[in-house]
Amino acid sequence: MTKVVSSASMSLDGFVAGPNDEVGPLFDWFEAGDVPWTSAAGDLTFRLTERDAEHWRGWSSRLGALVVGRRLFDITDRWKGTHPLGVPVVVLTHEQPEGWGYPGGTVEFVTGGIHAAVARAREIAGSRRRCRGR
Repeated sequence: MTKVVSSASMSLDGFVAGPNDEVGPLFDWFEAGDVPWTSAAGDLTFRLTERDAEHWRGWSSRLGALVVGRRLFDITDRWKGTHPLGVPVVVLTHEQPEGWGYPGGTVEFVTGGIHAAVARAREIAGSRRRCRGR
C-alpha cells in the first residue's frame, strides 16, 4: 500500500515566504554547502552540505508523486511543467488553469477535493513509492 506523508517547510514564527511570496532565510540551507544538487529540468542548482545532500537524496528518491495547492503551483511559474524533483505532481485546484502551456509535463489537475487528489497521487505513485502532500 502507498504511504502518504504530509510536510511543509515553515519558520518558527509561522512564515513560509515573505509578504510578496519571496523566499526568505528559511531556505538558506539550499545554499549552505559544497555538494551540488541539480533539479530534474536542470534549471536550478542547490549547494547542500554533505549531510543535507545525503538526506535530500534519500528523501527525494522515495517520492512517487506530490500533491500541491494551486497557489504554490502558480507562484513557481508552474515549474514549466516539470517539478524540480522530477516526480509527477497532482495540483489540487478549483479550476484547471486556462492555457496550460506545458503539455507532456508531469502535472495533473484535480478539482474534486483533497481526497480525490490524494487518491490520484496514490495511483500515480503505485505501491513502490510514497505520495507526499504539500
